[in-house]
Amino acid sequence: MSKTIINANYKNIYNKMLNNILEKNGFEVYDIQKNSEQILNLIKTKNPYVIILPVRENFNEFMGFIRYLNDNYKKLKIIVIFYDYKSGYYDFLEDSNIWIYLKLPFSPIKICEKIVQEIYIENFTKYQKFLIKNGFSESSSGFGYLCCAMELCSENPEYLSHTMSLYSAVSEKTGKTSFSIERNIRYYLKNPSNMQNIIKFTGNSYTTNSKFIKNALNQYIEKEENINPICLNDE
Repeated sequence: MSKTIINANYKNIYNKMLNNILEKNGFEVYDIQKNSEQILNLIKTKNPYVIILPVRENFNEFMGFIRYLNDNYKKLKIIVIFYDYKSGYYDFLEDSNIWIYLKLPFSPIKICEKIVQEIYIENFTKYQKFLIKNGFSESSSGFGYLCCAMELCSENPEYLSHTMSLYSAVSEKTGKTSFSIERNIRYYLKNPSNMQNIIKFTGNSYTTNSKFIKNALNQYIEKEENINPICLNDE
């Protein structure tokens, strides 16, 4: 995967700090002036993972450029920094497939952490990515079995009413026994480190395996299939 980043942000102390942090984390940063032609040449030749763009004026012209990038470079992740943020901009953002947006002042460390996290989980399945982004730990076998079960239930919702058949299907994929799979998912969902996230998903600290899978799949459809841009200034 490319660890190349195009940074077309304005030259200031925030930008200098951001470039230093990104380079220390192994990224190759192309720090250029905001110039559409130069940006497009770099995208074609360097295949960047992320592009960072500033907005201060000419917002409609800028959004036209963003839409061009979306139409022609589907995998490119776009970060936008607003120097004069107006509340009406959000309607444009929802339609633009921007990954992250920020207002001044912004945290260079937060941007780098988000990029590093995204690259770390890039090779995971969509359900693994979804749970990790929502705070769940991936450090136990129960997590992997749970994500496999979510995938199977998304393909065949009848598994939600026939959990023994579900565990047998997971068993076929993983080579582990149905009993071990059910137990590991159950223990994973009882782990105190996941408790707040489970409450957020189900409304209750106690949940069954099938109830959690059903709620998690519904949350996935709601959040991931209607993606909104992330604001890194918000806590």
